[in-house]
Parts: sequence; C-alpha cells; structure tokens
Amino acid sequence: MRLFHEYTISILEQEQRLIDVPSISEADVLPVLDFEAGGMVVALVRLQKQNTRKAVHGDAVRNIRDELAAAGMISYNVPTLLRVLQDGEQVLITPSGKVLRKECLRIYFNLSGYLPDWYAVDGVEYWGNKLDLATSSRLFY
Repeated sequence: MRLFHEYTISILEQEQRLIDVPSISEADVLPVLDFEAGGMVVALVRLQKQNTRKAVHGDAVRNIRDELAAAGMISYNVPTLLRVLQDGEQVLITPSGKVLRKECLRIYFNLSGYLPDWYAVDGVEYWGNKLDLATSSRLFY
C-alpha cells in the first residue's frame, strides 16, 4: 500500500488492473517517494508480442490509459510513471521471485530516493504528482 496525498493506493490492485489490459503481458508496480504527494507508484509493463511490433511508444501508453479508464480505474490510482519494457529488458528479481525494487527504479526510471521536481527520462511517461480535486474521486479521461 502507498499513500498518494491522502488516498491509499494498493500496489497489488494496480498490478492486477494493468495485467487485465489486453495489450499487456507483464506488469510490475513499484513504490516511490515524493516530497509533495508523499508516495506514488510507478509501473513497468511489457506489451503482448503482437502489440510490440506495431505499437509506437506514445500510442501504446495512450492505449493503456484509455483501457484503464474504460476498466473504471480512478484517476488517483493511475501509476505516476509508466515505462514499456523493450525486447531484451528484464525485471530484476531475487531467487525467490520478488522484484528488486530499488534496482528496477534505478535502472528503468533513473530514480534513487525521492522523485525530483525536474524529473524527465527518455522512454518514461510521467503523468504527474498533482491531485486533481475536481476528478480525484471520478474516472479519468
């Protein structure tokens, strides 16, 4: 669980929602600290093979957002950062199968510690850390 402003975000629920998206074959959600929001979550996803060939990164991310909205995900539950894993990239895991969170954040999101105000990394979609009070309890579009 992670708190985003005053809202609780379930990492397991987010992983399940992402896995339920037909174009995604793998999803790992990781917690990250933020000075303003308190805590946020970021997602590493792998597209289904048939979607990998034809998808342009921006289109793939837009489709993921649209599918999460269609599935009824509330706006504050959407991962703040999203990165689509490319062929050959693997999520780092322990021998027991647990994700090495700090290493994945460092390698795929260039993060260690808190999310900086100036955050921008190639290949990572940043959806913001602000709570939209007008839509926080409604679906995002």
